[in-house]
Amino acid sequence: EHPQTVALILVYMAPEQAGAVLSQLQPELQSEIAMRIAILQKTAPEVLEQLDELLGRRLTLTGSDFAKAGGVQSLAQVMQYVDRETEKNILEGLAKRDPEIATEVKNLLFVFEDIINLDDRAIQRVLKEVDGKDLALALKTANDDLKALIFKNMSARASSTLKEEIELLGPTRMRDVGKSQQTIVDVIRTLEEQGTIVV
Repeated sequence: EHPQTVALILVYMAPEQAGAVLSQLQPELQSEIAMRIAILQKTAPEVLEQLDELLGRRLTLTGSDFAKAGGVQSLAQVMQYVDRETEKNILEGLAKRDPEIATEVKNLLFVFEDIINLDDRAIQRVLKEVDGKDLALALKTANDDLKALIFKNMSARASSTLKEEIELLGPTRMRDVGKSQQTIVDVIRTLEEQGTIVV
């Protein structure tokens, strides 16, 4: 109910869980709570007392532990696990509240369009793991440069099949496109975590 309290709880959750919770909240609350997470490090440690009360137990956190909680990096970590719509909503909300923080968060996030910055070897590795239907849907709204880069890293036959699939899609909902793009970003993040590719 209280944005500050929710922000505090999310910071002490695993990023995947926090991202899932953040995605479920009302849009206007999402950017409000995101902003509070981003500036949490600057918040006085008294807020720990609120959290103690809320959880009904003493926290074993010291002031120095608290100083590590929250902040732009913490928010970016959580945002790796929110859906595409939530990500867009939060970034827009942050841009209105504090453009500097919005830019910092954006720089820490990997989004679908950032595939353009991957090298050919990494793109080829990602394409091995990605479902053709997801790829067609994800590229439906992509710019020509990104499409060209993907086609360049496929065999002539595979790229011609993919082009056909994209054309056959017809009108598609942005939500579905976003979902497919998120699926591919998740593959990239997993490969990066495994050390298979460098982002």
